[in-house]
Amino acid sequence: MDRLSTNNLQRYIFRIEPLPGTKVQAIFTHAADIQTAAALPLFCPLRVGVLILISVSESGIKENRLLKILGSPKFYNSTMQIPLALGYNMMGSMYFADLAKLLHLVVVGPSGTGKSVALQCIILSIIFKCPVNSVRLILFDIGANSLSHFANIDHLYHPIVKDSETGITVLESLVAEMDKRIELGEDACHALPFIICLIDEFDDTIAGIENKQDAKRFTASLNSIIRRGRKAKIILILASHNPKLENVKINISGIIPRISFQSTNHYNSSTAIGGSSAQNLSGEGAMLFKSQEECTPILLQGSYVTPAEITKMLENFPKVYENIDMLEMKFPEISDDPVSGNVTVKKDKQELADILFWALNNTHISVLQIQKNFKIGKRATEIMNELYKMNIVTTKFSNQPREVIANCPEDLSSETIRFPEDYGYTEAQIKAAFESKKL
Repeated sequence: MDRLSTNNLQRYIFRIEPLPGTKVQAIFTHAADIQTAAALPLFCPLRVGVLILISVSESGIKENRLLKILGSPKFYNSTMQIPLALGYNMMGSMYFADLAKLLHLVVVGPSGTGKSVALQCIILSIIFKCPVNSVRLILFDIGANSLSHFANIDHLYHPIVKDSETGITVLESLVAEMDKRIELGEDACHALPFIICLIDEFDDTIAGIENKQDAKRFTASLNSIIRRGRKAKIILILASHNPKLENVKINISGIIPRISFQSTNHYNSSTAIGGSSAQNLSGEGAMLFKSQEECTPILLQGSYVTPAEITKMLENFPKVYENIDMLEMKFPEISDDPVSGNVTVKKDKQELADILFWALNNTHISVLQIQKNFKIGKRATEIMNELYKMNIVTTKFSNQPREVIANCPEDLSSETIRFPEDYGYTEAQIKAAFESKKL
């Protein structure tokens, strides 16, 4: 057992090696009940190989503020080339990772689990620590608006990419820059700035490219950067709400560093982090971080920053690099038109598909569970009504959880079966969801 005691904070880490035959999953299933019964502010189990780690605290844990990390001497004096303020570990200490050593990074998190905030914290970490002449950024925010705060930062290599056509041109230009750097040689490349290309919802972006040839150009560029970016100081950060191996079309299996937020099931957890631990996360910014240096994922409470804090930080950020021009790559101009309303419709349908698939993995569900697991408000009631119309759950009875009456694919209409498949879930995953309830 490890123990931390600072500023009246008591935190313990219990290491448990279960005996053969122990129902380990029961620890995770009843974690919330144990926490409530014991009146503990923190009771968080994590599977690490054959061990179970349980983090327990006797007082409230509130260490999640990005501002606190960025303002700390530990971050300011860090010798890392590109330090990322990821959050706080199980012992309550600030945790950094050096993106220059990670090389590439995959970030996975369903809606409401903290992925978008994590990307914002990553960008803020970079621009507050690294000067423009050492790091440049390319941001893809296609079909979303989570990165709009950074439209005017000096570190941008190119205006924020908002459409796939521009994205293809940008990536192919980035590959050309990579080839040029590799040809120059390691010594010459060492003096050039890092280029960090962050693509939010990268798998949806690929899936949304209707022309197959254009899609191949997009994926070919990414695969090339994954393979050879190390030699040219070009780094990819690829983010997704839930990448499916059969839909991704790029070799993310070659990227070891991962951040995963709470997954809806063990299939998605395995895709995200290489194991089933992510499905047991508590949500609300809890994450697993995996790097080349760690044998097992590290449990962290992710950094948190509000939109108002981002705005204030950027407004007060000193403009000391106003004479820095774009690098030599030539990019087309892009439109700053607002995102189409169709994006909202697509997000609502994706959300419904995610909740439908989650429901198929359970025997009973409630509106409160939907609100808690997917971080939505009144819309949870509308979604429950949609599930009833699809013959997924029973009608409302008092305030009791509703029974999930769909117990096999044959219980669903062909239209209902096709719906989650249209939003990334395979036939095999849907069948597995039904099977998991029989175990």
